[in-house]
Parts: sequence; C-alpha cells; structure tokens
Amino acid sequence: MRLPCWRGFAYTTYIQTKYYDVAERLARGGTTIETTIAGDLNSAHSQVFKASEKSVGQIRGPDVIALGTLSAEMQALGADGKPVSVKWSIDPPNAALVSPDTGPTTKVFPALAGVLTVNATDLAEPPAVVLPPKKIATLAQTPSRVQLPFIGRGYGAIAIAIVIFAVIIILGLSSVLPPAAIAPLLGTLVGYIFGVSTGDARNNNRENQSDNS
Repeated sequence: MRLPCWRGFAYTTYIQTKYYDVAERLARGGTTIETTIAGDLNSAHSQVFKASEKSVGQIRGPDVIALGTLSAEMQALGADGKPVSVKWSIDPPNAALVSPDTGPTTKVFPALAGVLTVNATDLAEPPAVVLPPKKIATLAQTPSRVQLPFIGRGYGAIAIAIVIFAVIIILGLSSVLPPAAIAPLLGTLVGYIFGVSTGDARNNNRENQSDNS
C-alpha cells in the first residue's frame, strides 16, 4: 500500500520528531543513541547512508554538548581511519556554529537546546563524499544555587571575626579607641556572626523544603 506524497512526508516528519524527543531524553540521562539506517529509502540519500559500512569514514566527537559552551574537538576520518579535510555544516543551520568550517577538525558552539546534526563533506577528491552525519544533543546548563554571605562560609567567617576582635582589643588597650566605643563594636561583630549563621540556617531550611516539595 503506497501512501500519497503529502501523507508520506507527514509520517516521516512525525517519526523524526519522536526520534529527536527520545534521543534528547536519553541524552539527559547520560545515554546516547548511535544513528543507524534500516531498509531502502529509495532516494539519493540512501546511497550516502549505505556507505556507512565503514567505507566512507565517520565523524568522531562528543554526543552531548552543554548549551552555550564550546564542544570538544570533532574529527572527520576517512575510510582508512585517517583524518580528512572536509566542509562542515550544521542542520538546522541556526542551531549552532562550527569553527573552523573547513578542515579535518572543528568545534561546535550550540545556540539552541535540542538535537542537531553535524555534516561533513569530503572535498579531497571529486566527486565529493558525504560522511555519515552525527547527531548531537545540546542540553541547557542548570544554574547553581550556591549562596555566599558577605565574608564567606564556615571557617573563613570565623577567622575574619577573630582578627577583627583582636584588632578591637588591641586598639582599646592602646587607648586608640575610647572604652565607650569598644562595646558597640563588639556587639556589632557578635550580632553579625550570629546573623550570618541564622541566615544560612534559614536558607538551608528553605532549600530543603523546596527540594522535598
């Protein structure tokens, strides 16, 4: 049974969309999918993908890239496993940038989260050979929730408080500070230390409650 042209296109688009969704979810969990082709596509592209029987080489590189970061080096390898000079491109074009766009190696800078395709065309000898494309998942980075008080956490705050306390005592003993000024300064220092500790405890409780919910 042959489907009309527009129905066949819609069906193919639906299958590709489902594949991208599954690939992205698996990539977030640390599992990557290696692209394979099953069946005869009966088109010009099928001739390219049939060459993936280790006869036209491959694109070697990372399977997952964090959004907004430059990827590790990607390399185009020929049928003999040696680097070849290629023309690099991205599909869709606005999903990422490649630099350089020609040569045996390149790096990818993703601009959109999702799944993109890296293409490489070998320009060494005519006719040009297209290497099997490589799928890459681009994931958005999760912002850190680390919060630091004014002078740091833990032993850093204690050390600075001890130094300030010692300076106040020395200035008081040398009569640089009047006795009436020492008590307010010490009270302010003690209040700050306990204020930082109380604030940290409240922030930790709020984070724990939000994580539990």
